[in-house]
Amino acid sequence: KAAEEALVHDPDYSAAYLLLGNAVEDQGDLETAVTHYLKCTQLAPQNYQAFAQLGNIYEKRGQLDMALDYYEQAAQRAPTEAQIYFAIGNIYARRCRLVEARDQYAKALRLNPRLLGAMNNQGLILMSHHHYQEAAELFYQALKIDSTASPVLFNLSIALQNLESPAEALTFVNRAIRIDSTFANFHLQKGNIFMSLGEIELGRRSFAKAIDLEPSFALVYNNLGNAFIESNDVEQAKSAYEKALNLYPDFLEARYFNAADELNKGVGDLLGACIDAAHWTSEFAMIYSNLGKAKLIMGKYDEAQQDLERAIKLQPLLIQPYEQLALLYQQKKDFRNQRRMLSQVHLNQACIFFSMDSTAAAFNACRKALEFDPFSAEAHAEMGNQLAAAGDSLHALQSFQAALKLDANTPAVLLRYGSFLQQTGDKTGALEQFKKVVDLDPYLIDARENYAALLDSTGQINEAAKQHAWRHYLLGRQYETVGHWEAALEEYQVASSLTEDNAPFLSAQGLIYAKKNLNLEAELFLQQALTLDEHQLTALYAMGIVKSNQKRFVEAIDYFQQVLVHQPQHDRAHYALAIIYHQLGDKSLSTEHLHKAIAAGLVIKQQIIDQLESRN
Repeated sequence: KAAEEALVHDPDYSAAYLLLGNAVEDQGDLETAVTHYLKCTQLAPQNYQAFAQLGNIYEKRGQLDMALDYYEQAAQRAPTEAQIYFAIGNIYARRCRLVEARDQYAKALRLNPRLLGAMNNQGLILMSHHHYQEAAELFYQALKIDSTASPVLFNLSIALQNLESPAEALTFVNRAIRIDSTFANFHLQKGNIFMSLGEIELGRRSFAKAIDLEPSFALVYNNLGNAFIESNDVEQAKSAYEKALNLYPDFLEARYFNAADELNKGVGDLLGACIDAAHWTSEFAMIYSNLGKAKLIMGKYDEAQQDLERAIKLQPLLIQPYEQLALLYQQKKDFRNQRRMLSQVHLNQACIFFSMDSTAAAFNACRKALEFDPFSAEAHAEMGNQLAAAGDSLHALQSFQAALKLDANTPAVLLRYGSFLQQTGDKTGALEQFKKVVDLDPYLIDARENYAALLDSTGQINEAAKQHAWRHYLLGRQYETVGHWEAALEEYQVASSLTEDNAPFLSAQGLIYAKKNLNLEAELFLQQALTLDEHQLTALYAMGIVKSNQKRFVEAIDYFQQVLVHQPQHDRAHYALAIIYHQLGDKSLSTEHLHKAIAAGLVIKQQIIDQLESRN
């Protein structure tokens, strides 16, 4: 009201527009805030604060390129303002450009050596590279400036735990909790330390406290389940793992929207987008594996098998699910499948050792895999892979021939064989194998990459570009699945630029913008995709999301129904319709689509199910 009153007296008073922008931004109206800040920049082009605030808003909205542009314009106008370089460093960190991030933090610290946030985030980057000793020294230095900085105490605790000093780590996380007992991550860290010290009951209490503070924190439930398993309380463990699975998809999406706040707090997910997508997939898979283990202990063999197989589908290179399945088959006295699972355990170990250049260990593990299951085509192929790497082409070929005789249609076998043929100079044979792999499993990234590289080398440029495009698209899907939306968007953009047959790649970009609630940007890409292919399912689904965001429910329903005509089991389309019909007051249709979404395999939080099924 004060700002508006000032503008009545002087419509060109730039400071009033800045204040008005601050006020409406605090109320959550980012669009109006942008309008006021832009007006301020027009009236006072040297007002760095308006540019910095625009950078902050676009960062919150996940439009990191625009955020960086405005922050840099602010830095040009206020080159001695350390906080701006800290903000620029955070943008680079979110984009995983860690060298640039460290440079910006260093610039901020030259201007303000007591800027704790920049010093702390430099430490987080060091920890991301496993330089825990250097990080710890930096955190100690930061604590000399402010011994009550709870994020620094927390991060120092993590560094010390990785330096195998759990008792000292516990001291610092306890100090962080005494200063701020409301942050769930602190209690999660305390629980993790107790578990490493064998203090299971104390670990369980810490995890329970973290859940009290943040009931939707998926990973805490997994760790709580581990504590219950250690205490032989299997029923409670099962419940905790089920809760973790129920919450995990939303946890991944929330990571994206919370990233800016976490950066400014200096804890949590600073470098979440820099972690390989396979890490998050493995984490999700391990929750299924843990749940399967709990059910196995309870004697619920069929349910356990289902969960363990889900874990393997999510991350085939994990070892624990196969170990648990081996135990399950032993209980069932199915010794053939038990040996098959144990073979897979050793095969996965062989692949891990081989990727680490531990050739002797890899060969030994592969040999054990074949001892447990001489009929494993993949184990024979991996043996061929290792023999080829050792320069023994003759015996490698024999291993591949044995693999193909057992199974000539397994993508993992054909991919290894194709690589072998490529190494021996048989490009025609390698191309044939890679094409088979792509046809059998269109979602195998390694196959697309190898196929594209070989097509390039044989001058088949157009087909190579298509395979490169699909590889980038599949990488983008991995990133999107685990909440790395900026990285996903970049991969989709590259994919779209490589081929004119790009409706799926345009659709993928549109869907991310729709998830961000950036509806104008989303429609731009989705209309292009639907012009190329009017039945493109991702584009139709994303357009439904856009219309839902805009509260244009009749149009949204039409788009979702078009999706279901082509794919009746599209779980998220059913879920979107359940929400729309609930908002429109049609309980019958809402419940119908909710149950169809669940039947199609979508995991929905019980709280949301209760809300949608409520008559109120």
